[in-house]
Amino acid sequence: MRKSSLLFSLVLVVMLLLSACAGAAPAQSGVTDTGDTGATDTSAAAADAGAADAVDLSEIDTAGLNTDVSGTFSFWNGFTASDRPVMEENVAVFDELYSNVTVNMDIQPWDSLLPKLLPSLRTGSDPDVVSLDGSLIPQYVTAESLLPVGELWGSDGLNPDNFSEGVLQGMTVNGNRYGAPIIYYTTLLYMNNDLFTEAGLPAACPNTWDEWENALLTLTIDENGDGTPEQYGMSWGDHGAVSIWPSLVWSGGGDFVNEDATESRLDDPATIAAVQKWGDLIAQDNILALGLSGVEADNLFQTSKAAMTVSGPWVSTGFTDAGINFQICPMPEGPAGRYTQGAGVYFVVNKNSQAPDAVYELLKFWQSDWAQINWSSKTGFAPTRSDLANNPEIQGNPNVKAFADSLPDARTYLGGVVEYSKINDEIITPAILEVARGNMTAEESLTAAATKMNEVLAEQ
Repeated sequence: MRKSSLLFSLVLVVMLLLSACAGAAPAQSGVTDTGDTGATDTSAAAADAGAADAVDLSEIDTAGLNTDVSGTFSFWNGFTASDRPVMEENVAVFDELYSNVTVNMDIQPWDSLLPKLLPSLRTGSDPDVVSLDGSLIPQYVTAESLLPVGELWGSDGLNPDNFSEGVLQGMTVNGNRYGAPIIYYTTLLYMNNDLFTEAGLPAACPNTWDEWENALLTLTIDENGDGTPEQYGMSWGDHGAVSIWPSLVWSGGGDFVNEDATESRLDDPATIAAVQKWGDLIAQDNILALGLSGVEADNLFQTSKAAMTVSGPWVSTGFTDAGINFQICPMPEGPAGRYTQGAGVYFVVNKNSQAPDAVYELLKFWQSDWAQINWSSKTGFAPTRSDLANNPEIQGNPNVKAFADSLPDARTYLGGVVEYSKINDEIITPAILEVARGNMTAEESLTAAATKMNEVLAEQ
């Protein structure tokens, strides 16, 4: 892939990351800018020594870990928001547990980190490991900057059976795994219980598309008939947000790209049928307003002007603070099943790292029970490991539990696609919006888009 194409994609990702500063769906966690003007370069032990000292290391299960490994490595990440102290604490505990390992952690805003990452990887071994949005991994693989970590997922490493298909998809390119998850989040259906009750509907999660459609039509209220409802059945953002369309297409039996990311499936009959169905509900029945950002869509729900929304775990605190009586539901089941879009931030390893064995230990430690539960309980994100969904601490928080329970339903959108931003932003999203606006049929729009998409895929 051309270097200019990768740099352009980085610019697009940075723009989306910055949009999250206002509360939109993050492409990576921890994207809120704290006003830092540069990096914070600190050893993990110094970063949060107090927190590490407070942890009884004897209570951490070290089975499968090699705490005798030695080495020094650098770790770049952009967790500058409320999750920064938890990142510092987890890495400080790792540093304490591994007495022969030193981690030099560099935390900086994403818009500072991403533009200089590729040049740094190409010219040296700094950083040894970095946090990277899953959508960017294929581009860095194509740039030959990342180390495949198949041995990390072998018999002496991480057990892939403890992770959902979506988590594994998000870091897999051409059949090779390139890292391990830091966070993996899904998007689920939030419903306003009071608005359901006022409309004479049970305050219960719609389980199927038919139940969901009935609720959407009932809860869309246009009292004066001017075509602009006073209350929408649904709100979701069509920019600056995690898209709901993958969930709809997958649940309808369609898809966007084939398994090896070489051919578009936009013109698949099931894809066309799903987009046409939901496009008609938007264009003809006004179940939601188009043109909203993720923040604007969340605000409609938060002000009770929309009865439902689809979003991630980062909005639940704001809805609670606003006094909304809500519950979080699984995505309703469509003709082909129940699916939700998942997305993640991953540890990825520099192919030039001089301390890969020590780096691997950080990646394994992060998936330990202690690190997972500590991160989840303090950030509100579900564990990346599916087998921890029944942990008492996870079960004790209904919001976290909802997202943990959804991991088996998660898939990764455009997994393995190098030109992710170009295909999503310039081809797929505009084509679907033409249907949602009533300007074209799904067959017309998606067939034309599939041709454009295949041209881009052929150049990867």
